[in-house]
Amino acid sequence: HFSVKTRTDKKRIEKRYNEIKENLKSILVKLNFGNEDIIKILSFNIFDQLCRADWFDPDWMFGINNGFDIVIGNPPYVRQERIKDKKEELRKQNYEVFEGTADLYVYFYEKGYKLLKSGGVLCYITSNKWLRAKYGYKLRKFLKGNMKIIKIVDFKGYQVFEQTVDTNIIILQKTKPNSGNFFEFVNISDKNIDDILKYIENNKNKLEQSKLSYNGWTLEDNS
Repeated sequence: HFSVKTRTDKKRIEKRYNEIKENLKSILVKLNFGNEDIIKILSFNIFDQLCRADWFDPDWMFGINNGFDIVIGNPPYVRQERIKDKKEELRKQNYEVFEGTADLYVYFYEKGYKLLKSGGVLCYITSNKWLRAKYGYKLRKFLKGNMKIIKIVDFKGYQVFEQTVDTNIIILQKTKPNSGNFFEFVNISDKNIDDILKYIENNKNKLEQSKLSYNGWTLEDNS
């Protein structure tokens, strides 16, 4: 729809979409979806690039059924104390990274992994607490075993956002890591850096992925 040039072609696609939507409606009814859910699904306007929703289905929304090439995001930082009513729901969804004391962003890592196609790339900026906190054990194990780490920037003292949360940026690839995979890392503890991008470029180190411990990721050179 977004790539075709003529109004006639766009109208043809929209007509076909409405036919599919009516067919989908009857299927959802047969599957005993509630009226509220059916309305949510069918009212989503796939022709509006700015349309938003509180649910997500890549096939219905984007025609993507074999995974995305890239998932990039800034998951919400919500402390585990504020999602007490959601923990049982998260447990039932069988997240491998589930931990009763984990903050919300932890689950976004596994969700992002599942949305990628094989060889796809994930790039997140989140709190850096998972690198060392006890609740990050399963996440560290999951990422180390399932993804190739490309780069980690750990902002230990540098405030990326106005909030006081310390952050990290991580880039990973959805492929089983080989035993000799090295990734780049940068530790930033100085709060007063004028050109942060230049600092990152000039202070890169390398670490072998297999050296990372499930108990906590220490981003330091071999010495």
